Amino acid sequence: GQEMEFPDSVVDLFMGRLGFPHRGLPAELTAAVLKGVLPIQGRPGAEMAPEDFNAERARLAEAHELDPASISDEDVVSSLLYPKVFADYINFRKENSTAVPALPTTAFFYGMAVGETINIEVDREAAEDIRGAPLGDDVQGDTVSV
Repeated sequence: GQEMEFPDSVVDLFMGRLGFPHRGLPAELTAAVLKGVLPIQGRPGAEMAPEDFNAERARLAEAHELDPASISDEDVVSSLLYPKVFADYINFRKENSTAVPALPTTAFFYGMAVGETINIEVDREAAEDIRGAPLGDDVQGDTVSV
């Protein structure tokens, strides 16, 4: 395990940046993942410096070419706690759809069942019901025409 490289997400878990499981993590595995670095003690965000949410919102708006009003407090906190994950998420939204945050988790990860209906609210003024339809034969790679 000492020579093995672990993803940042695994290291973050073992460092305690995501909290700690109530029964802890296996000591041998912790030693292999952290390679001698001690995990944090206490609450993960306790050591963070105070942040100016408005300044971070403005930075995000400029960095990602977004309207500052479209950036929620949840977005600001996410960007401060997990900057790379948040940047990847924003880029995914730009490439795929601004409706991504409105999708229920199961529809996002697993798709919809034929006949299933979900309601998504893309913004405060517009909500839409979407119904899963059977897929036709027009499948090209990862893209399906519906």
